[in-house]
Amino acid sequence: MHHIGFRLETMAEYEAAMQHCCDQGIREAMSGWFRAPVGNCKWAYVDTRAAIGCYTELYCVDGVALKAFEDFRDGRSDDFIPGAPRERIKAG
Repeated sequence: MHHIGFRLETMAEYEAAMQHCCDQGIREAMSGWFRAPVGNCKWAYVDTRAAIGCYTELYCVDGVALKAFEDFRDGRSDDFIPGAPRERIKAG
């Protein structure tokens, strides 16, 4: 297994969870933040492999991004990112 994931309800909860990991000496392996005027997704993988055998993903999604994630998860839509191209555009 690569990772387990936990969605935090608010950015404050996300920041508190990240601080808790830092306080425990659990390092961040990778993170990102997709920002938009009407919805965001902030995420990080923390390296919990020594403790549980895989990474732990922490993320917070809001606005239209949360609606899109929930619709995709629940089978109401096959558009993971509404409006995104269906085909991957490859660089030159």
